[in-house]
Amino acid sequence: MRLTGMSGPVFLSTSVPRTPVPVDGCAVCAALWQQYRDATDPRRAEFCRSRATDIAVEISRHPHPKRTNR
Repeated sequence: MRLTGMSGPVFLSTSVPRTPVPVDGCAVCAALWQQYRDATDPRRAEFCRSRATDIAVEISRHPHPKRTNR
């Protein structure tokens, strides 16, 4: 007999950072950070929580070369 209905809970594999942490000295991170600030400020025309979430994910996934100690 085949049962239908909902299964157990679904867990997402990627968490969304609450507040992104841009890397100091990275121009891309700085630009994204400004967009994030605009998207999270209700006084701005750019205010959009969905866009802010997208930017937060983009900042957290932005690649940076690994630094080595010399």
